[in-house]
Amino acid sequence: MEEQTLNLDYPCEWEYRVIGSEPAPLEQAIKEVMGARAYTCQEGRQSGGGKWITRVVSLVVQDENERTSLYEQLRSHEAVKIVL
Repeated sequence: MEEQTLNLDYPCEWEYRVIGSEPAPLEQAIKEVMGARAYTCQEGRQSGGGKWITRVVSLVVQDENERTSLYEQLRSHEAVKIVL
């Protein structure tokens, strides 16, 4: 499979869909990773059985390094199952 690269003009608006099982720990993880950055966090979808919840995090990222670093930090947090 061929790797595709994004052609983004920075700074730009970006969204992460962060999936976990418990609202409070998931929102705390997002808060820890985002730090002092300005961001919004909204409820997203919930799985049919209610086992998984989504939070949609929106913010302005300054460059590719910041965008990928935030992704990796969210992905590696113990309260987070998946980041899209």
